[in-house]
Amino acid sequence: LLWARDCTQRVLMGIEVSPSAFASVPPLFVLLWTVLASIVRQPSKAKSRYTQILIGLLSTAAGFALMILAIPPPGQRSSAAWPLACLGLLTIGELFVVPLTQSLINLLAPRGHAGLSHALWYAGTALGLFLAGQLGALWGSLAHPIFFALLAAAPLAAAALLSCQRSYLRIALRRTDPL
Repeated sequence: LLWARDCTQRVLMGIEVSPSAFASVPPLFVLLWTVLASIVRQPSKAKSRYTQILIGLLSTAAGFALMILAIPPPGQRSSAAWPLACLGLLTIGELFVVPLTQSLINLLAPRGHAGLSHALWYAGTALGLFLAGQLGALWGSLAHPIFFALLAAAPLAAAALLSCQRSYLRIALRRTDPL
């Protein structure tokens, strides 16, 4: 929303669109991507959970990295297509990561501790959102390329950590999900 407020041309057919209107776009993308996925889906070519989560993390990183390209020259504003494309990639990332990580929690949690495992996942999510808010507070003091590079680095770091754990996941999920 900060980008939409400060750096995006928001006039559409003579009507100024508020920055908060961009917040309504991800739910629309969820509906769009879900319908498209159900049409295009090929169950015989299903990818492993690991691959799908990796795709989600890379899509998220790509969404933030895309915004580095969107930075307009001083005194100008960029097209609204840039934040919309970013939101589209972030939504794809969320659709891949959230349900699949929760599915992995169900499969990997010790017997009788699935609830605690999910609670820890939500606590980690809350910490990540808190840290994102702290980074957002630096919007006015960080150069925009550095701001978006930091945002892109977080899912890339998560993808690297996930890749380091691939052999463990392969062993843990041997019966349920080939990695």
